[in-house]
Amino acid sequence: MKKQTYIIILFFFIHLIQAQKNSPDYFTLKGVLKNNYKGYLYVSYADKKDSCLLENNKFSFKGHISGNMTNLFFWLKGKTCVMKKEFFIENKNIKINLAFYDEIQDKDTTVFFHATSIVGTKTALIQDDYEKFAANNLYAKDRYQNLYRKLNTMAVKNPKNYYVGNLIEEMCWDSTLDKNQLKKIYSKLDKKNQRKDNIYIIEKKLYPKNDINVNDMVYDFELPDENNTVFKTASLKGKWYLIDFWATYCSVCIAAFPKLEKIHDLYKDRNFEILAVSVDKDLQQWQNFLKTHDLKWKNLIEKRGIDNSEAVKKYISFTPSNFLINPEGKIVANNISPEDLEKFLKKNLKFEP
Repeated sequence: MKKQTYIIILFFFIHLIQAQKNSPDYFTLKGVLKNNYKGYLYVSYADKKDSCLLENNKFSFKGHISGNMTNLFFWLKGKTCVMKKEFFIENKNIKINLAFYDEIQDKDTTVFFHATSIVGTKTALIQDDYEKFAANNLYAKDRYQNLYRKLNTMAVKNPKNYYVGNLIEEMCWDSTLDKNQLKKIYSKLDKKNQRKDNIYIIEKKLYPKNDINVNDMVYDFELPDENNTVFKTASLKGKWYLIDFWATYCSVCIAAFPKLEKIHDLYKDRNFEILAVSVDKDLQQWQNFLKTHDLKWKNLIEKRGIDNSEAVKKYISFTPSNFLINPEGKIVANNISPEDLEKFLKKNLKFEP
C-alpha cells in the first residue's frame, strides 16, 4: 500500500514538472486580419515594437513578457490607430481573428482595431465570461447586486489580472456601485501586480487624501482588543511600532502576515511592536480568525469600519495600509513592505538577527 502511495506521489510530481516545462516563457501570436490589406502590421507591448508582413492576410509574432500579462496594441504605419477594447497577452500560444474599420473624428481618420475572437489566454476566458454575464444581467431585477457579486468573485479569483483591474477602474467613474462596495472589491486585488495607472485612478476616485502622512506626529486612539480591553496607542510611546490596518476579507493583508510574524519574532525584544488594527464590522469573524491564526502581536478592532471611525479615517481609506512610528511618536514610513521593514529595523535598531 505504501509503495503504491509513493508511486502516485512520484507520478504527480513528474506530471507537475512536465507541465511547468510545457508552459512557455514566451508568447506566440498568430492571426488573420479580416480586412483586405497589404503591407506590414505593427504591434507594441511592454515598451517593445515588432512588425510582420501580412501574407494572405495572416500574421505571426513571437516575444517574451515579464510578469503575468501585458496589453498589446495593433497599428498601421502612418495612421492614427486605436484598440476598440484592450487586448491582453500572456506567455501563451495565442490565436486571434482581427479586423479594423475607419472612423472620421474631427476631420481626421482614426483606425479602430478590434478582435473578433481570441483563443489561448486566461484573460480571454475571463473577458468572455464577464461579457456574457453583462449581457444577461442588463435588465435583471437585481442587476446591481448581481454586478457587485460578480466583480467581487472575479477579484477574489483573479487578483492579478489587468482586465479585472480595468473593470473596477471603469466602475469608479459612475455610480453603478457605491464606494463602499467598490472598496470591498478593490481590497481583493493584488495591487503590486496590477497596472499602476489603474491603481492610481482607483485610489484617487475612492480614497481622498488622508489627514496623516509621513513626518506627521502619530494621532493616538483607543480601541478594544480581543478580550474587549481598551488599548491606548499612547502607551507605545518610546517604542518603534507598526500600525497595520487590515481586515479578514483582505487577502493581500493576510498574505503579508507570515513575513510580519517573522519580523515580530526577531525584534519584539528590541523595542519594536506590531499593532494590528482590524476594520472588520463582523466581530465574530475577526475573533474566529484570531483563534485560528494565533497572531502574537497586539490585536485591536474598529467595528465601525473605516468610514465611520474618526481616528481610523484620519489614517487610511483602504486596506492594506500601515504606518511605522519611531520612539518619539513621529511617522517615518507609510505602506512599507515587510522586506523594507526588516531592512529598516536591521539598520535603525542596530541589531543583526
